[in-house]
Amino acid sequence: MSISTPVARTVSRTAYLAILTACALLAVGCQSTVLRGRVVRGPVNLVAIVPADDQRLDGTPIAAANVSVSSSVSDRPTVAVSDEDGAFKLSLDRRIRTNRPLAVGAVADGFLPADATTPFPPKTYRILIVLEPR
Repeated sequence: MSISTPVARTVSRTAYLAILTACALLAVGCQSTVLRGRVVRGPVNLVAIVPADDQRLDGTPIAAANVSVSSSVSDRPTVAVSDEDGAFKLSLDRRIRTNRPLAVGAVADGFLPADATTPFPPKTYRILIVLEPR
């Protein structure tokens, strides 16, 4: 036998809304930040944060470069491999703070490794990594 009183309905509705809110917050909290960039061939090693329309992003691509990004908040680096166009995408854990610098590094066969500490890029910017041949 269930008791349906105004108080019971209010408590049930409040509990339901609390659970729904908690689920929504968890879903938002689990989202990741995506960083995009490109690895290209060049005369000197360089890691830079550039606008998405920067002409240097159109350089000769380097495929299969291992790119890593970490911050002081993250113990383990996030790693990606550049595709045949030199492009890479890194999905960072939401816990990484966007107001802290990032350590960015890249290695590829036949090229000198590059690494640098950079500011966290705005969403419309890209990470440009230029690697010098050995």
